Amino acid sequence: MTTLSELREQGGASVRAAVSAFEARHTHRGAEPDRERAEQHFDLLAAVIAGAWPRPAAASQSQAAEREAVHVLLAVGDVPGHRCPVCVRPQALLPQPTVGAGGDMTDDERAEHEARLRGLLYLSCPDAPAGALEATAEAITRSAGRVPAAAVPEAAGLARPRQPYSADPLNLCGADLRGAALMGADLRHADAYGADLSGADLTGADLSHANLTGVDLSHAHLTGANLTDANLSNAKLSHANMNGAVLRDAALTDTDLRSALLCGVDLTGADLMYADLADAHLRGAVLTGADLSDAVLTGADVSDAVLTGADVSDTVLTGADLSDAVLTGSTLEDATSPCPDHR
Repeated sequence: MTTLSELREQGGASVRAAVSAFEARHTHRGAEPDRERAEQHFDLLAAVIAGAWPRPAAASQSQAAEREAVHVLLAVGDVPGHRCPVCVRPQALLPQPTVGAGGDMTDDERAEHEARLRGLLYLSCPDAPAGALEATAEAITRSAGRVPAAAVPEAAGLARPRQPYSADPLNLCGADLRGAALMGADLRHADAYGADLSGADLTGADLSHANLTGVDLSHAHLTGANLTDANLSNAKLSHANMNGAVLRDAALTDTDLRSALLCGVDLTGADLMYADLADAHLRGAVLTGADLSDAVLTGADVSDAVLTGADVSDTVLTGADLSDAVLTGSTLEDATSPCPDHR
């Protein structure tokens, strides 16, 4: 196992500079770098790239992962304000590919590996251009068989100004960002199809117009987040805290929202067909014009919610609390067991 100490002492100028930059991210209040902590984080970074957690990897796979870990350090070392991707996830493991680094990969395995590397690079450089993150991840994957002496050329783009994501959409498809600290993140128009954001902190983040189809956001923190016109179809949001979030015109078809906190959310015009909102907390939510047909709200708290003009046909409301809810103009003719205390 190559260590940071060995890289610092035996690596070339570029490698030594990248190691110093990485160690500098592990200081406390301007103190000297905590090299022991940096060493631990580098080891974990390499182990995760190898897909070696919790199972052991072959020697060749570990060596390829170490080279890719060094490539990551080289790629982000000159980017102002870059972060250690381990530090960004204080309560979760780093992205864990199911395929290892190096060796012969199928096209699907290579795409999955690049997705994990994109996640790592995004955690390190969240303000980098989307295209540069993607190109750098691809280049590192191609370079896994070579001992790194300098950053891949594509990494130069990471330090350039980011273009609006509407013109250069961020590709986080399949990325593993579990438990990541992404408060206030700008993820507008991002494509995160199938990504794992479970337990992530996205408080106040802007995910408007994002493709979050099939994303795992269970137990995530989305308080005050902007998800206007986002596509959350088939996403997992069970136990997520979304209090005060804005989901106007969002697509939540067949979405798992069991036990989610949705108090005061704005779901105006949202599509919640077939969504599972069992035991969800929707107190004071605005669901004006929302489509809740065939949704399940068993045991949900919908008190004080506004459902003016909402479609609740064939909605299962068994045991739901609709006290003081506003149902003017809504369709309750086919709903199952609505609470009578509403207006």
